Amino acid sequence: MKAYMVIYDLQAGDDYNALVDAIESKSNSIKVLESTYLFRSNYSASLLNDEFREHIKPGRNIIVFEFKAVQGERNGWLDKGIWNWLESYVG
Repeated sequence: MKAYMVIYDLQAGDDYNALVDAIESKSNSIKVLESTYLFRSNYSASLLNDEFREHIKPGRNIIVFEFKAVQGERNGWLDKGIWNWLESYVG
């Protein structure tokens, strides 16, 4: 399975719960920031984006991309659980 990151920008009237449910249904999903999740999937970023877009209005911003990191090439201030996720699934 590949690791993915999704970042979205919703506005009033968007079905936030439906989008989050779709994201959280993916393998090993974890919320990183307010509108950012990491998860694992066997599907392509394009198919995942299409699935998630079903839950938001046209014109809203969303990006799904395969998340890869070079060992040791990351830095930031995140919850320990997120760092553990990165170690487990990205390397």
